[in-house]
Amino acid sequence: MSRKDNLIFRVPIYREQLEKYHEYLTKIRDRRIEQEKKNGFNYDSSYEQYLCDNPPPINPRKISWKYNRIIGWIEFYAEEMQIKADLWFFRGKRVPKQFSRVIIDYRSKIGDVTGISNPDNKVIRYKIREFLDRLQSGLYWKKLSNYYIDSSFLLRNLDYMDVRKLLTDLLEEENE
Repeated sequence: MSRKDNLIFRVPIYREQLEKYHEYLTKIRDRRIEQEKKNGFNYDSSYEQYLCDNPPPINPRKISWKYNRIIGWIEFYAEEMQIKADLWFFRGKRVPKQFSRVIIDYRSKIGDVTGISNPDNKVIRYKIREFLDRLQSGLYWKKLSNYYIDSSFLLRNLDYMDVRKLLTDLLEEENE
């Protein structure tokens, strides 16, 4: 159900927030230090401080994203003078520990974000922000409130986008 022709942007959904992920890495690092000390390896204080400042990745080949486990995304697209959102989410009841086993499928249309008949870009931007806040709180789908929707990149750049022009251009191309 991907609408590649009218796609405006995608927002990733991660398994956990950045802080929780770093806590997880810190626990693993501390376990490794304790295990190596039990095995008789003596750290000097500078190396131990280096490990505390730079936790080693669990498996560098499997950590591909900022928060390790991406489990879905939200696609925003233009259709009939409106911005709409679709949900792509992992298949299954629980997220597996290894990302290689996650299969992401189209789930459903989440909702209409806003109509572009609004006279101002500020109104459209406000509606997008409001939609993302409601989505994170679980208003549209309760299960999403347990995960982290990383809208930081989109929100940083949204003020510099002419969303109305972008949408009208996409719809004009579709009608040609």
